[in-house]
Amino acid sequence: MMAEGCESFGRFSLYVNVDGQCFPCSFCEHETGWEKGFDLLTADFMTDIWNSGEFEKGRKLLSKNGGACPVFDI
Repeated sequence: MMAEGCESFGRFSLYVNVDGQCFPCSFCEHETGWEKGFDLLTADFMTDIWNSGEFEKGRKLLSKNGGACPVFDI
């Protein structure tokens, strides 16, 4: 059995829902800590979303845990 590590949290991708809210991935929407995403209509996408504290924290957790999902215990 094999599973690939997470690519989200701005490592390679993120998820944008139909309302223009950004989340680390499509599974995070409405989960604890991600009840509301980042508004895609921002003046500085890179600073406000891609390099936000929340996405940085997720990337650090991913690196520390070998790519294991920081939101769900898989």
